[in-house]
Amino acid sequence: MINDFFLIIVRGAKFDLAQIDFSFANYKYVPLNSSLIDEFLISQQKTDTDYLSTIRARYTRGHQIHDPHYAILPIDSNQISWNHAMRCIWLSTIAYPSDLQKIYEIRYGRLSPISIVQTSMTEYDRYETFNPMQIPDGELSSLQEFLVLAFDRIGRDNYISQVVDAYLQSRQSSLVHHSYLSLTMALETILDGKDELTYRLKRAVAIILGRTIDSCEVLFGMVGHMYGLRSTIIHGEKFKREELDYYLPTLEKLVSRLIIELIIHDVDTRISLGRIMNRSGFGDYSKISESHKEFAFNAETYAILNIKEYSKYKAK
Repeated sequence: MINDFFLIIVRGAKFDLAQIDFSFANYKYVPLNSSLIDEFLISQQKTDTDYLSTIRARYTRGHQIHDPHYAILPIDSNQISWNHAMRCIWLSTIAYPSDLQKIYEIRYGRLSPISIVQTSMTEYDRYETFNPMQIPDGELSSLQEFLVLAFDRIGRDNYISQVVDAYLQSRQSSLVHHSYLSLTMALETILDGKDELTYRLKRAVAIILGRTIDSCEVLFGMVGHMYGLRSTIIHGEKFKREELDYYLPTLEKLVSRLIIELIIHDVDTRISLGRIMNRSGFGDYSKISESHKEFAFNAETYAILNIKEYSKYKAK
């Protein structure tokens, strides 16, 4: 039996997370008030549930209706993996950028039969108005197929996992411009070398995401606009918060979809990806790899692939 174990609690979904099947990863979402949580603790020989009871006491009827909380539990309680549990959450937030987030992690130690050694609260309300994760009817089956494909691929130590790390880091900063910079770093991580970085980045994002020559041209310009603001921030120049608020939501969706496409293509190294970019043109997204498949879940991020226009921020 392992030396310690944990209970992770998430919030920020208007969709019943229990409907997402992570059984292939040995995990599942369950409502915070589920007796399955108590059964899990008992199976781990823990009867002291003070922290859990306190969290549950704060979990009002209003939360159950408007902001339901869930724990993520192992299906086989003898096979507990923090990385697997978090990977399920990470994939959920990649597929649907939203306020879905881990808010509590209770870590239980086995130093004594009833010891609780740590509890933590992470992240914050990331949007001006609450933006819960929502999965429309008809998207779950496509999402499910992608999750099975993606789970092992984001666990590898390669450039795709670095893109994912930068995306996740953007969700944890309390400073909005730091979140913005983390997302631009996620874009940069797909490239090898520093020569003509901005041009190659605009071109690579356009080729990977764009479904038509027209949408590729729009994406090429869009990344250029966003990178202009990135340069302003990184060099310590004054920037308008309104401009940041204009670009950030679209940039987050763009990086989300880029990660999805990179996972699908599964090109082994950024050097290999760079070579493919060098010989590819606008509209060649399906030629990047033989493993490409179209996943249309999340209409908001999927729409970026066929974007028809995007205007540069203009000060009012």
